[in-house]
Amino acid sequence: MSEPDHYRTLHITPEADPKTIRSAYLRRLHETHPDAGGTTTEFHAVQTAWETLSNPSHRREYDLAQYGKRAARRYGKTHTRSKHRRPHSWRINPTTKQPPTNNPTTTELIALPWHARIHKNRLTHTPSLLTRTSLAAGAILTWIATAILYTHTLLTHTHGALLHATAIPLLSTTAILITYASTRPATPKTPKTGPILTGLATLTMLYLTSASPIGITFTLHALACLAVPWTIRRLRLTIQLRATIKPALTQYNAFAPPGQQPRADRATGALLRELLTHIPSARLFAAVPTTTGHHADYLILAGNRAAIIASPIPRHPHDATPETLPDIINELRHTLPDTHIRGWIIWPTLPDDRIISTETTISHLPTNQAASDIGTWLTPQAHHLHLPTLRRLRDRLTAIQLTPTQPDTSPV
Repeated sequence: MSEPDHYRTLHITPEADPKTIRSAYLRRLHETHPDAGGTTTEFHAVQTAWETLSNPSHRREYDLAQYGKRAARRYGKTHTRSKHRRPHSWRINPTTKQPPTNNPTTTELIALPWHARIHKNRLTHTPSLLTRTSLAAGAILTWIATAILYTHTLLTHTHGALLHATAIPLLSTTAILITYASTRPATPKTPKTGPILTGLATLTMLYLTSASPIGITFTLHALACLAVPWTIRRLRLTIQLRATIKPALTQYNAFAPPGQQPRADRATGALLRELLTHIPSARLFAAVPTTTGHHADYLILAGNRAAIIASPIPRHPHDATPETLPDIINELRHTLPDTHIRGWIIWPTLPDDRIISTETTISHLPTNQAASDIGTWLTPQAHHLHLPTLRRLRDRLTAIQLTPTQPDTSPV
């Protein structure tokens, strides 16, 4: 999963300018060419280094991924924020191979595949844009209705020009306050003092008016005034959330940290492709970083269920192992509190004598059984996308983190 040192491949330093990088690339290209005595591996490594370092955006993402916070001093704080960094995204297309079809007789039993019960339905989202739009529209209509009712009650049940004259200014003031509260920057965490003070004020008004018609209508109007900004802000948050993770909804179904190009062996690749092909809501997150210094190799997310797939023998030092997988699952549970997470160790052939894990959230499976078991567990969420979970995983992929294998000694 880790990227090679492109600067060392070209025999340059991280401070090299574009002209120096080009000169070093041409020199190394000649030295490593197979016709000049080089090897194919070195030749392709030089090509990969040039493709990464010649593009300013790719080079910035590579430096931030390789050197962490020391590279952040070079590019500034803006580029190190997760919302300004884009994960490496691509789409895994379904396989075109069709299984052979036989013509069984009427007495034969046909074994249905695990995905036979997954029907073609529209994807649903949480939070739902339609639901929050309906709530906001209902709150606005309720506020208008209670404003008319309060004005009518005030004009018919009171005698006095002063009270009659305060009806229109009061409604205008509440309209201005609602507009101001609704147009403030929408953040997931909002202060709770406003709703509490509004509730106390309405209860006080209801008590002082002895539950008269004016007091009851004013209380209803105040509650409607409180509901309108709350529903509108939640609607704005939903729109912002959908705009942020729009590629995960329409264009791509696989994501990795910036500057990394993860690869899988043939068996794991076939497993991931089968899951992404038959589960419409499945999204793959590769090399999900954790503070333990190990990656979650492959995380398949479907709705509020996440399956972490790992190998019994790690291919890279940062990959998860059967011993470190429980710690990775526990950490991700704190990051994704609304998600059910399970781990799966995939063996080419399952040796019973080597399975020593007693964790109930971790299963050991052979390769030929992995797709069926994991797919069956993810199937209940096959047509559901949990947008907050997608956003949190995206932020985790793009966050700048220093791990024990990434010391703060870079010359950048």
